[in-house]
Amino acid sequence: MAEGAENQEKSLAKEVRLIGSYKKLWSPERTASIPTSAIIALFLISVAIPILISLYPVNAMLGMIGIGVMGFIAVMILFFDVYKFALFAFPFMFLVPYHNVTLGMSILLTVSYVSASLQSGRMSISIPHLLPLAIYLLAGFNGMTRAVDQSMGMYLFRFNVLIPAVMFVVFYNLKPSVKEIKTFLAVVMALTSLVGWLSFARYFVVGWTREIIGWSSNPAAFFLGMLVPVALFSLLDARRSLEKVFWWIVIMGIFAGIFVTQSRAIYLSVFIGVAFLSFKDRRVFRVVAPIILGIFLIAPVLLIYRMAMMFGVSEEVDWSSVGRVQIWLNSITLIPKYFLTGMGIDSFRHIYPANFPMGFISAEHPHNFYLKMLFEYGIFGLVSFLWLVAGILKPALMRIFSRKRDISDEKDRMIIALTTGVTTAFIASMVDAPFHHSRLVILLWIILAFIAVLTRPEVTNQAGE
Repeated sequence: MAEGAENQEKSLAKEVRLIGSYKKLWSPERTASIPTSAIIALFLISVAIPILISLYPVNAMLGMIGIGVMGFIAVMILFFDVYKFALFAFPFMFLVPYHNVTLGMSILLTVSYVSASLQSGRMSISIPHLLPLAIYLLAGFNGMTRAVDQSMGMYLFRFNVLIPAVMFVVFYNLKPSVKEIKTFLAVVMALTSLVGWLSFARYFVVGWTREIIGWSSNPAAFFLGMLVPVALFSLLDARRSLEKVFWWIVIMGIFAGIFVTQSRAIYLSVFIGVAFLSFKDRRVFRVVAPIILGIFLIAPVLLIYRMAMMFGVSEEVDWSSVGRVQIWLNSITLIPKYFLTGMGIDSFRHIYPANFPMGFISAEHPHNFYLKMLFEYGIFGLVSFLWLVAGILKPALMRIFSRKRDISDEKDRMIIALTTGVTTAFIASMVDAPFHHSRLVILLWIILAFIAVLTRPEVTNQAGE
C-alpha cells in the first residue's frame, strides 16, 4: 500500500510539472469531458473575438449571430470531445463558401484540440516532417511580403498556407483510427455529393455548364476527384443494403459534379486513378463502368465535344490548351528572374500581363501548380513542399506496391484510396493550378495528415478502432 501511495504521489508530481500554471483552471478531478467555467470562458473569448472582428465591419448583427452559432456548436455538439467535433462538425466547413466560416471552424478545432490536451494533461504536439514544413511556411511568409497586392497576399497566406498547415498538424496529432478517418470523409463526401447532385440538376434545368454551387469549377473538380477513390472503396466495403444504397448515391453525386465541371484534367486523372484501383481491386471497374456509361448516355454531345477538343480532333480550335502552352513557354523566360525568391503570392496575374500583354487566355496563374509555387514562393517554397509531400507519400507508395491484388486489410485499402486521390490531383496539377481555393487546400493537407498517421511505424489509435 505504501509503495502504491508513493507511486501515486510521483505521478501526481509529474502531472503538476507538466501542466504548470494551467493546473488552477481545472477542478481537482480534472476529467477530460467536464471543463470548468474558466476553460469555457477562455474558449469563448478566443473564438468570439476573431469572429466579431471578421464579421462586424460587414454587418454587426451578422457578427453577433456568428458568435452565437459558434458558441452553440461549441457547447451543444460535444465540443470538448475533440474527436466528435473534428469528425462530425468540422466537415461542414467544406459546404459553406465563406472564408469567415473557414476561419471560425479552424479556430474552433484548434482550440478544441488544445483545450482537450490541456484538460487531459497531455499537452504535447508532434510535427511531422518539421524541417520542410518550416521552410515552406517561411517561403510562404516571404511570398506574402513580396506580393504586389499586399492585402491579397496576406489573405492568401492566411488561408492557403497557414491555416492548412495548422490543420495538418492538428489532424496528425489527433491520431485518428481508420474508422474515424472513414467517418470524417463520409461526412465530407455526403456533403459534396449533395452539391454535385444539385449542380447536375441545375445543369439540366438551366443549362449552366461548369457551374458548381458554392465553388469555382476547377477547384471543385479537384476536390471531388480526390474523393473518388475513397468513395469507391467505401461502396465496396459496405455490407448492409442501406449502406450500399447510400454509397451508390454518394458516388453518383460525386461523378455528376465532376461531369458538370467539364474539367478534362480531372477526367483524365480520375480515369488513371480508377484504372490503378481496378488493378488493385477488380471490383472497382464493375462499379465505375455503369456510371461512365450512364453519363455518356445522358449527355453524350457535351462530353464527347470536350474530350475531342482535348485530343485535337474537334473542328474548333482548343484555345484553352493553346493558351496554356503559350503561358508555359512565356513563363519559362521569367524563371531566371524569380527563381530564388519568387515574385510574391498572387503576383503572377499582375507581372505576367505586364511582360506579355497579348495572350489567348487569361493568365491569372500559370496553369501549372508547380510553376505557380515557384513564382509565388521561389525555389525554396517549391522544393520544401515537394520534399514534404514526398516524405509522406513515399512510405505509402512502398506499402501499396508491396501488397498483392485484392487487398482486404482495412488500413491498406484506406492508404491506397487516399494516396491515389492526392496523386491523381498532383498529376492533373501539371495543366492547372487549382490549389488557390482554401477549402481544397485544407482538404489536401488533411488527407496528407491521414496518410502520415496511417503509415507511421507505430500508431497508437484513439478510441474508435
